[in-house]
Amino acid sequence: MSRPLHFGKPKISAKCDVKCDKHDRNKNKQFTEKTELAARMRAKIEGAAYVKAGTVGTADRTVHELVTVEESLRPKCGAGEPNEPVYEWARNVNCSDCLDGEREPVA
Repeated sequence: MSRPLHFGKPKISAKCDVKCDKHDRNKNKQFTEKTELAARMRAKIEGAAYVKAGTVGTADRTVHELVTVEESLRPKCGAGEPNEPVYEWARNVNCSDCLDGEREPVA
């Protein structure tokens, strides 16, 4: 058997070209939508307030919102003694007084 002498690209119908163009347009549209979504998410994260949370002493179940008082972290609700250690955690605040935000922290 002999091979053909020309090894060019196979002929593509006009219908296939339209599909390829449509695919490229959808791909570009999805890329721009993802880029816009990422920009909106980044702006939302940068604009959000960072809340530090932690526990006081040995009470590990109650997580307080922590604020800086005299260069140390203390619970916003004023829980615990001034000499008790405060441990910062990456947990959700569940102290009702801290969530209300009515009381001021004690140094």
